[in-house]
Amino acid sequence: MPRSDVSGEFYFRLEIPFLAGIYLAVNAIRDSYLVVDGPMCAFYKIDQLQSNHDIHAELARLARPHRIVHTDLSVNRAVMGEERSLVTQLRAIDAVGDAGVIFVTGQSSAILIGRDQDRLIEGFTSSSGAPVIVLRSRTLSGDWLDGWSQLLTAAAQFVPLAERGESEKPRVGIVGYLYSRHEGDARGDVEELKRLASVLGAEPVSVWLSGQTWAELGEIGKADLLVALPHARPAAQALAKRTGAAVVELPLPFSFEESANFVRGLAAALGRPEAAEAVIAAELDGPSETVLFLAERHLMGRAWTVVADPYYLKGWAELIADCGGEIRALVAPSRPHHLDPSLVRASNGEECQVAFGSEPDWRRCLEFRGESSATIFVANGYCINFARRPDVVFFEWGYPCYTRHPAVLTPSLGFRGQAELVGRIAELIFRQSLLASSDDGKQR
Repeated sequence: MPRSDVSGEFYFRLEIPFLAGIYLAVNAIRDSYLVVDGPMCAFYKIDQLQSNHDIHAELARLARPHRIVHTDLSVNRAVMGEERSLVTQLRAIDAVGDAGVIFVTGQSSAILIGRDQDRLIEGFTSSSGAPVIVLRSRTLSGDWLDGWSQLLTAAAQFVPLAERGESEKPRVGIVGYLYSRHEGDARGDVEELKRLASVLGAEPVSVWLSGQTWAELGEIGKADLLVALPHARPAAQALAKRTGAAVVELPLPFSFEESANFVRGLAAALGRPEAAEAVIAAELDGPSETVLFLAERHLMGRAWTVVADPYYLKGWAELIADCGGEIRALVAPSRPHHLDPSLVRASNGEECQVAFGSEPDWRRCLEFRGESSATIFVANGYCINFARRPDVVFFEWGYPCYTRHPAVLTPSLGFRGQAELVGRIAELIFRQSLLASSDDGKQR
C-alpha cells in the first residue's frame, strides 16, 4: 500500500512540556524534592536536563535517593485502584532527612483517571518539618513556562519569610528569573540583575530563582520593592500580598533597549528617576564602540531566524535591529498565550513569520533560503538538525543547551550581557567564514 503524504511527514514538536518547567524549578531550589504521580517515564525525563543541559544538576543521584521520583502509576496499577505508592515515596524522601520542601504533581495519566493527590497524602507529615506542596498539574493544557510559574507561585504562598526590619538602603527582590542551570550563563545573569539594582542605590536581597535552598528563598521577605519579571508575575503578587511590599512589573533586560527600560522602570519605582539616564549612559559607554564595530563587520545585513523562549523574543528582535539585521522568523517553543500580541502584529508579515512549537506549520519558518550571506539561526539544542547547511550559522542558546557549558560568569542580560552576546555571535560568524574561505582555497 503506498504511503500518504501525511504518513510520510515526520512531525517534530518543538513545544516544551509542562513538567519540564517543574523540573527546572526543582533543580533551581537545591534542597527540594518532587514526587510525580505517574509512570516510569517521569524519571527518564531527567536526562533532558541533568548532564546534558546542566552538568551540575543533582536530580538523579548515586549515593542518595533521587530528588525526582515517581509512583510508577502503570495501567495495571491504575485499574486496580492502587493508592499507597504516593505516600510510600514521601516516606522514603522523609527518611533521607535533607528535604527543605517536597512538591507533588501528576502526569497526564493521573489527571485522566481523576487521581486526587491531596486526598492520597492526607495525614502525612514530614518528620523534618518539610512542607508538602501539591501542584495542580497542567500537563494537558500548559507548557514549561506554565510549570515554572506555577511552582514559583506555590513557593511564594508557602515559603517561610524573613522579617523586613530596618535598612539604610531600599531593598529589592527580583522575582521570575528563569534560572535553568547552575552554570556560568545563568549565574552571570543573576549577578547582572543584582548589579543593575545596586548601581541605582538599592540593596538586592534575593533573586527568584538563583540556586537557593528553600530556607534561603525566604530572604525575599526583607524586600521593600519586588520586581516582577514576565516569567513569574503571579508569584511576585503572591509575595506582595504576604509582605506588603510594592510591586513593579519590568521587562527582562534583554537587548540594549529593554535593559534601558528596566533601569528606567526600577529607578522610578525606587523614587530616583533622575538617576536612570546617567546609569544608562555609563553602561553604554564602555562596550558601545566594540559592539558597533562587530555589528558593522559581521552582523549587518544578515538574515536571522530565532527559536527562543517567548519572553526573550522581543529582546532578540530589538538586538537584531540594532545590529542591522533582518528577521526572517520567530518561533516560540511554547503556547501562544505567553507571547506579547504586539510583537506578533509588528512582525507577522511576508518577510517575517511567527509560529509556536505546537503548530504543525512552524517548519515553514525554518526553510532557510539561499542568500549571499549566511542566515544566523539562534535556537535551543532541539533544533541543531535543522541547521546542517553550510550557509546557516547555528548559535545554540536557551533551554535546552547541550554544547556550551560556561565555567565562569557569562551573562546575556543587561548591557554587559548583550555586549558579550554580540561578541560571541560575531566570533562564530567570522570563524565560519574563515573556515569556508580556507576550504575554497584548498579546492582551488
